[in-house]
Amino acid sequence: MQTLLIVAPDSDEVAPDLALEAAGLSDVGQERERNEDQFLIATLQQTLHVMDTSVSYDALRWLPSGGKGILLLVADGMGGTGGGDIASSVAVRTIANYLCNVIPATQEVTPSQSPLRQSTIPGMRQGLKSALEQGDVAVRRAAQREGASETMGTTVTMAYIRWPHLYVAHVGDTRCYLFRDDELYQLTTDHTLAEQLRERTHVEVDDSSPWHHVLWNALGGGESPSAEPEVLRRSLWPKDTLLLCSDGLNKHVTDDEIAVALRSAENADDACKRLVAMANAGGGQDNITVLVARSTSPADDAARAPTLRRPAH
Repeated sequence: MQTLLIVAPDSDEVAPDLALEAAGLSDVGQERERNEDQFLIATLQQTLHVMDTSVSYDALRWLPSGGKGILLLVADGMGGTGGGDIASSVAVRTIANYLCNVIPATQEVTPSQSPLRQSTIPGMRQGLKSALEQGDVAVRRAAQREGASETMGTTVTMAYIRWPHLYVAHVGDTRCYLFRDDELYQLTTDHTLAEQLRERTHVEVDDSSPWHHVLWNALGGGESPSAEPEVLRRSLWPKDTLLLCSDGLNKHVTDDEIAVALRSAENADDACKRLVAMANAGGGQDNITVLVARSTSPADDAARAPTLRRPAH
């Protein structure tokens, strides 16, 4: 795991001393034999500059990209017997390569003319939605190629940051949280049958119900493309913290406990380690993957800020 310090992209809306610190950690847990989760932290600046990932670097193509932004992604594979890790890896590679090509080109123009802002709605939403749809097709093709089970699939939750704009796109129950002003907010909705039932009937489903673990929306997991990506847009504030996590975390760690960990952590790296340790202490029944990104001051972190380069693995 490598902590990453990224100076926020140029914008008239943010102070020049603002930066984003990000770290990710993936753990097999206490009961699983293999880790089927994947994560990615990357900057999109003419190329996809991978800062940290659980996916093999050789599997990621380094393609031109005109956009400037930060991409955070967590995928939780499913299917067993090797299918889940294939699905999550294929999804990460496909989505990263696709976004390299479709993020709008950055030019020397005034803020009001920025191609990114012109395409914010619906351009960016459609771009992220299409990336997940491409991932869906790729996972299904991989399942056929590998002779894997039709249940082979993966969740994906990704955040694209072009300060101060945040876009979150997801399928499945991998969550994205926002920690702001000492309060934790869940930005994503779990695409489970339990949550679907609650939304339609306004009746809470018992925590012990198996419907909490049955997805109605994912990449792969069937014969024909059927993913229904959900995309939302928010504005970020200085000192905000984002958390992306597979359900191996929230199976054992409550939202209140997550808030305590984020509040007390010294940095993004420390927050990841604390959260994974808490999930393992609670039973570690599933793979655990967490990705934490928080705005910080380069002046405060200059002594420990790493060079922006591909980490050694």
